[in-house]
Amino acid sequence: MENPITKLAHSLGMSEDDFVSCLNQKAGKLLNMGEMFGICGICSKYQINPLVDGELHIMVNNRNGAVTPILGVNGFHRIMSSDPRFRRLTFEYSQEYVNLGSLKINGMDIPKVCPVWIRGCLTTVIDGKEFTSTRTEFFSDCVKQSSGWQQSPARMLHHRCMAQLVRSVLGVPLSDEGAPITEPEYRQQQARPQQLQPQPIVNFDEVEVVSATGQPQPVPRQCQRPVEQQRHNMYMPG
Repeated sequence: MENPITKLAHSLGMSEDDFVSCLNQKAGKLLNMGEMFGICGICSKYQINPLVDGELHIMVNNRNGAVTPILGVNGFHRIMSSDPRFRRLTFEYSQEYVNLGSLKINGMDIPKVCPVWIRGCLTTVIDGKEFTSTRTEFFSDCVKQSSGWQQSPARMLHHRCMAQLVRSVLGVPLSDEGAPITEPEYRQQQARPQQLQPQPIVNFDEVEVVSATGQPQPVPRQCQRPVEQQRHNMYMPG
């Protein structure tokens, strides 16, 4: 019987030695056998390619060197689209937006905004019957100090909502890249790591919330909650 490392390497058309070398390079450290088995077991179960950017990230704890596999948005999308129960995924956006300043593009100031909340609806088919599960993610609950959230907050909130639906409805017990992992306790190692300058996290005492018509609105109560507070409601078909 093939071990998970050999099985996954052969499924990718690689030799075991080449696969292990590439995985160590992506992690930025020499993974031990237990870490290798854990990563390869997850990838084999959910048909994830750990060498493809966006499907699986390998997070390394700076304090003790512990390794945590983090499923990327492409990984959640692959799991969702390949699940025979999946039918459709739709999103609804709030009419209020958090104003996060502006971006300078071609000499023009482009407003950088993010919906206060995003609601996702995932429809599945079980025993011939359709079930729709909903999940609402608030910007104030999800935002964290990282380059992705600072540069593309609306996209990250969209990804976070999709990942939480896939986790709760399709039963994928894995962390996602939008989760509030404490930085700099963890680092993501890549073949060519880039040093990113930390940016100040959003201060909700200073942000402005505007409606779809562009009129300033009072900061909703959801935006006044601590960033660390998370929603854990799970909506299952039934």
